[in-house]
This record gives sequence, C-alpha cells and structure tokens, in this order.
Amino acid sequence: DKLWGLRNARDVEDLMGRIRDCAPDISNITQLATLRQNDLKSEASQQLLAIAQLQLNQASKMLISSSKAFLQHRDLKWAEENRDYVITGMLEALKTIALLADGED
Repeated sequence: DKLWGLRNARDVEDLMGRIRDCAPDISNITQLATLRQNDLKSEASQQLLAIAQLQLNQASKMLISSSKAFLQHRDLKWAEENRDYVITGMLEALKTIALLADGED
C-alpha cells in the first residue's frame, strides 16, 4: 500500500515524492466519494461518508508535518508513533469510504 510505503521514506525529498505518488489516488477517491454521497438514500450513510472524507482531509494535512518530524527525529519514539497514527487514520477513513461507496444503500 502506498500510504504504508511512506514509512520507508529515507529523507524529505523521498517523502515528498511518495506523497506526490499517493495524491492522485486520494484525490480520485475523494471525488468519487462526493459523487456517491449524493446517491446514498440513507442520511446516516451520507453522514458517515462525509465524516470519513473530513477525516481523510484532516489527516492528509497532518501527514507531511508528522512524517517530516519523524525524519528529523528518528530517535524519538513519539515521532514515529505520531506519523503512524496519521497514516492509520487515513487508512481507516479510506476503508470507510470504500465500504460506503461500494455498498448498497
């Protein structure tokens, strides 16, 4: 998975390249989720999809800073945990979006 691949970035330049590789996929998923949200009949499903999109958007913003912090402070366990927490949040949001986008409503 490309997101977990961010954990293998050697330096900031490598990190930014890996993020650029992920960006089109995340953008595409977000656009498809927005279209699907309009098709969902259940208000609860619409709200869950909106929340997952918001979580993905917020985590995406934190991804660069948390990853850079880890690259600059590899010796600090909290920096690694923070970066992994952000990536995990993005993966969970993507999973929710995929389930709601593919599911019947």
